[in-house]
Amino acid sequence: MFSKNITSYETNYGLLFYNDDNKDSFDLNHAIIYKNKINNIEIVLIDIINFYKLKNIRPCIYQSINEEGYFDEIKNEILKYGFDYWNERKVKICYLWPDGETAEKIHHEAGFRTIKVRRAGRAIYKENNNI
Repeated sequence: MFSKNITSYETNYGLLFYNDDNKDSFDLNHAIIYKNKINNIEIVLIDIINFYKLKNIRPCIYQSINEEGYFDEIKNEILKYGFDYWNERKVKICYLWPDGETAEKIHHEAGFRTIKVRRAGRAIYKENNNI
């Protein structure tokens, strides 16, 4: 369950989410970056690192789910600036249904057998970095 105290800050390259009451949660504290809004990924990474370090939060970055493979394209920069990264399989659209129903169950019962899944990049700043 997400806290009601999550704050978002819009930048020229994406969104920065943070929650001062739960600094250890990556779901509450992360940046989402958009490939089409970035001119220089290195400047963006430095900005993200500085933003979260000022708040004593470990920097975490999610790529937009619509930009599958973007983190693979910028992996050298991500690693250079002290992040580990990986791809997760994510369902593109998620619905919350009443009575505990899931989108997968409803699709299955309707006869559908596949749901579009994308790879979503995630990057977590290594704790022993000093930038």
